[in-house]
Amino acid sequence: MFAGPICGASMNPARSMGPAIVSGTLQHLWVNIVVTILGAVCAAFIYKILHD
Repeated sequence: MFAGPICGASMNPARSMGPAIVSGTLQHLWVNIVVTILGAVCAAFIYKILHD
């Protein structure tokens, strides 16, 4: 949460993706989609390793 005021990053993906889709600036939208899915997959693998 400390990075938002420093770099202007949005901590809520919907707050970044919604305006990007409406305004038509989609060149960096793939980062939000790919990183969210990649983070979920990594978390699932780590959970599986730690809880088996």
